[in-house]
Amino acid sequence: MADHHFAETSQVAESLVRDLWPSLLRSTQHPDKEDLAQEALSRFFAVESWTSIPSPKAYVRTIFRHVLFERRQADARNSIFVRADDDLLDSLATAGPEGRLSVLQEIDSALSGMQETRRNVYMMKVQGFSYCEIACELKLTLNTVKKYVCHAQQYFRAVASHSESGIARHAG
Repeated sequence: MADHHFAETSQVAESLVRDLWPSLLRSTQHPDKEDLAQEALSRFFAVESWTSIPSPKAYVRTIFRHVLFERRQADARNSIFVRADDDLLDSLATAGPEGRLSVLQEIDSALSGMQETRRNVYMMKVQGFSYCEIACELKLTLNTVKKYVCHAQQYFRAVASHSESGIARHAG
């Protein structure tokens, strides 16, 4: 009996994925659309009683729209931080070696109240390391690195806005 139910459930799941996958991928031009479709399907199958949902395809499409919306919001937040990082990197690049060292020391000093790992992540990012390089070097996940950079940027801006030192002009 249990084997029959499992086989039936597996067939329903396979049919749902087979029928929905192409339409989900066609519905957006987002570069991560395959990951988003997989996330939507994973969230659907994580629902304990997914077999009793009356319109599973519509439900998955709704989940997919929510996942896409969440990703677009995250992408927008990340682009704001990337622009701020670019401004800071531009100011460091034009500062010359002595000025660059001075700015980096001021940034490090401003971040002295943060946890060491978060400070190190941000300092590596400011020095031009990619998120992937930082994750590999510090043995952190990519999402953790992005989160730490985001928190450090917020902390840095708060400190820099109250600072009378030269770093306030680099805070973006």
